[in-house]
Amino acid sequence: MRLHLTLSVLGLFFLCGCGGSDELQRVSVDGTVTLDGEPLPDGEIVLRPTDEPGAADGGKIEEGSFSFEATPGAKTVEITAWREIPGSHEQLESGESGSSREQYVPQEYNEKTTLTADIPESGLESPLTFELKTGS
Repeated sequence: MRLHLTLSVLGLFFLCGCGGSDELQRVSVDGTVTLDGEPLPDGEIVLRPTDEPGAADGGKIEEGSFSFEATPGAKTVEITAWREIPGSHEQLESGESGSSREQYVPQEYNEKTTLTADIPESGLESPLTFELKTGS
């Protein structure tokens, strides 16, 4: 499980940071993410182009805040965060055991995202704000 998560995160970073041309315009993107009114402690945010194929941009969420550079345009937004499952353990490839983790942000904000953002070529006039709800 941890190996799969690690490989997924590494793949995301390679998609976000490799293979691009220096000719692509990039603008600063920053903002906040809350879950049920509280800052999301840590997680990842990914912006994917909605109108045309292209590389995704993304960054880390820390204490509810994020900041990274992205290409302008219409985007779908995916937000994920993982937490340990108390009392659970999994066997790691190294032979050690560790706590199992679960993705706890609802699917409507990642796998089945309903979130969007428009990143202007001139840059954002104000930070992006995503107020997520768990439904409980």
